[in-house]
Amino acid sequence: MVALIDVQRFFFLLSFLFVYLSPLSAFEYTKGHIVVSHPWARVMLPKVKVGLGSLIINNYGTESDRLMSLVSDVARRTAIYEMLMENDVMKMRQVDNGVTIRSGECVVFKPSGYHIMFFDPQKPFRKGDSFKASLLFEKAGQIDVIFRVDSG
Repeated sequence: MVALIDVQRFFFLLSFLFVYLSPLSAFEYTKGHIVVSHPWARVMLPKVKVGLGSLIINNYGTESDRLMSLVSDVARRTAIYEMLMENDVMKMRQVDNGVTIRSGECVVFKPSGYHIMFFDPQKPFRKGDSFKASLLFEKAGQIDVIFRVDSG
């Protein structure tokens, strides 16, 4: 009986910490109806010339919006890419016309889907680093964010 109570207390404490402290580790940036959260970039190996970024975009508005591009001084060039299956083959391609985020929709940018590519960064991304970037939306305009580098 004592072990059961200890387990219950443990999970209660764990739940409490998760619910109340997770906002401290969440990085959110809001402009109008668009919320960008958890921008992070993957750690790079020393000689690799391309960095990868991920984030989450929520559209709480009544109209669609579109992420058109992203700019950052950390790299010579940035672009939006996506991974997709075509004839049972995984392919990666650049997204030229932006990514639409419909009303009420959440779009997750991750390594196996939409993601941000940072070409020729000034230096390799190292765990614990952070850098600024600006996301450019068709309707919401510019949202400035900070990418945090992790091994993700």
